[in-house]
Amino acid sequence: MASETSSSQADGSISASTLQILPFKIHFYDGGATDNDENYAIDNVLKYSRYKHCSKHGKNFNLILKTEHESVVLLTHIFIKAPRRYTAPLKTAVIFVHLTEPNIQEYTSQYNDMTEEQYNQLSDEIKIKHGAVAYLNVDKDTLESLTIFDKYVKAKYVHIKLIERFYDDKNIDLERVACIGYLNEESAPKKFEKLERLPQSFNLHRKILQTFNPLHEDFEEILSENTHFFVRTNDQDVKNTVQKIAEENNQSLEKSINDKTLYAIIDMDEEEKYVLTGKHSEDEIRHWIDDWKENKIEPYLKSEKGSAGDKHEKYSNLYIATANTYQQVVLDNNSDEILLLKHVSYVSIYFDILNKIAQHVKNLHIVIFDCIKNDSHKKWFPTTSSDDNDLFYFSKNKNDDGDYPKLYDEDKIYWLLLKSVLNFIKKSTQLNEIKSN
Repeated sequence: MASETSSSQADGSISASTLQILPFKIHFYDGGATDNDENYAIDNVLKYSRYKHCSKHGKNFNLILKTEHESVVLLTHIFIKAPRRYTAPLKTAVIFVHLTEPNIQEYTSQYNDMTEEQYNQLSDEIKIKHGAVAYLNVDKDTLESLTIFDKYVKAKYVHIKLIERFYDDKNIDLERVACIGYLNEESAPKKFEKLERLPQSFNLHRKILQTFNPLHEDFEEILSENTHFFVRTNDQDVKNTVQKIAEENNQSLEKSINDKTLYAIIDMDEEEKYVLTGKHSEDEIRHWIDDWKENKIEPYLKSEKGSAGDKHEKYSNLYIATANTYQQVVLDNNSDEILLLKHVSYVSIYFDILNKIAQHVKNLHIVIFDCIKNDSHKKWFPTTSSDDNDLFYFSKNKNDDGDYPKLYDEDKIYWLLLKSVLNFIKKSTQLNEIKSN
């Protein structure tokens, strides 16, 4: 059965009045949960939850969903999302569809560790016999996969075999599974229409939010100067808090919204950060707050594991981030260390050396500024030095004439970088001590 998978963005609305996320329930799963913790149970993948699913040790797990509708449903899409900032997000899977309860023991082991190339070599006869309808690859950047069928697929049971994960870990992490289509043939358009994007109202795709870095001395000052509201809470009514802050500043909510362009929620309990940038109406901001309260939006981290290339994935504590300004970079927590590299065209010569240093640092972040103009204040760059041999910089414009880093031999670059790392760790430790006092 022909189908395709893609990483689709919800950037447009679609007229599909009866197209919906179909009601399915967990019928069978053999992947357990990490440490048998119910917070990470497989049930989380069918709903919006602060907790995601983390399996027990292993892979090639079998997840069977059964429709809660009395009749057979018609599938048009299957959406899969793996969680960010988890150690083993799902990478590949095979989807099977059945009209009666499947006996997976008859076929599931044949698909263990199967690659897409191996799947494509299977005959149509075998795929039909097993009910196999698609092989999916989760996009490494979005951690999403949308399987788009090229005709209606009748289903009572959906079997998803979770094969492989990103990174070298011992389990599989999964955030959301959604089967999309029509409840019955009567509600479906007679002529099949292949929809490349899902309606925005489904709230399935990640909303990419601008982020900032709280690791500098002027964090509170920046928030007060540039932020419409700054909430440090996990359980208070956010709308009332926003109104209270506006009143304390002798500003109406409407005026404050017009004057400010950055909106931030800091969830202290979960150590998560959500930021909305740009000018928005009051209704838009309140809708965003409501989405946050219902766990419909995600904190977006510019820094992602392994983004410098596959050769770096073996170092779990090396992160690469590219940003226009320092505030756009979010670290996982306040104890992370950060390196600010010079001009992007010279960064590649440092990667192997940085990997060596990363083995000795808890969480090493490398930030590359690839921007036309950087207006951040120099004191926000803890690794900036007047040393002529320093490899870090503060640049107002990367096109300005100036000294570029010399191509040192590997040993010298290694020790220069290591020196800067140690200096920054010392500075950040002192800063944290000052804040704690």
